[in-house]
Amino acid sequence: MAAPPSPEELRSRLPGVHAYPVTPFTPDFEIDEAGLRRNVRFLLDSGITHLTPLGSTGEFPNLSAEEQKRVITAVLEETKGTGAVVIAGCGGNSTRGVVEMARWSADAGVDGILVPPPSYFPASLASAKAHLTAVSDAVDVGILFYYLPDWHHLDVTAGELIDLLGSAANAVGLKDAGLDMIRTERYLRRLGGKVVCIGGGGEYTAAYTYMVGGKGIVSMIANFWPELPLRMHRAGMAGDYAGVLETMREVGEFLDFMYDNYSTLLTKRAMEMRGLAGGPVRLPLVDRVTPEQEEALAGFLREYGLI
Repeated sequence: MAAPPSPEELRSRLPGVHAYPVTPFTPDFEIDEAGLRRNVRFLLDSGITHLTPLGSTGEFPNLSAEEQKRVITAVLEETKGTGAVVIAGCGGNSTRGVVEMARWSADAGVDGILVPPPSYFPASLASAKAHLTAVSDAVDVGILFYYLPDWHHLDVTAGELIDLLGSAANAVGLKDAGLDMIRTERYLRRLGGKVVCIGGGGEYTAAYTYMVGGKGIVSMIANFWPELPLRMHRAGMAGDYAGVLETMREVGEFLDFMYDNYSTLLTKRAMEMRGLAGGPVRLPLVDRVTPEQEEALAGFLREYGLI
């Protein structure tokens, strides 16, 4: 097995569209590994070069540790030799458990680790720093910190975020879902040489992300329409921010629909309409796609020539 990239190497390879694959399930809620592998090949064939198994869209809290390892292993096997960057999601409320998964993932050959703060107990800057530092100290691969105040109950200032990211030697990236472009610009002005910002607002905030110095976006839509975020990324990296906004406005009603009805199951249903593997979601998720949502989703996919 080739040695994983150093944190510095990972930093240089982070720019791009970061797809967060779903974890497809069979009707009896077991992992559909064949379907997962087929989905990964679809992403690669479409030009996606960054994959993060076990993100939120991958339902990582609903998988056992052994199931999480199965998902990571399948993604690593399907991406072997392709040059794709695989960043394993390592989330959880137990720092010890996250450290164990991070070590296993690094040994398995991932290129980096995505680490959100623990979210069961109300987080503080001190607890987030202690958690991130413990993971950083345990592995040699680069780390992306996941910042999503609404979900993780950690809302910090730009200065505190600079302090947090500076506390971990291996922190080379930030999945920034804070949706505060002023804060983003401020920390990038200070840490732009150390930390690459990947916009966690996806297509919705892409133009602003690139404008303030971000180098990529996270996309759940890439699961079934990778060409859309790839088009935005190419324009954004070329400095064509007006072009990114124009693309967003072309598909604005579709983005409104997807984000206003945010649901992993809705993403899976769109994938199924395109012949990919989706399946149900696992408890405690109880999402359902209403007949009205089904009709609207199919209408959008037909409008854009996807089905």
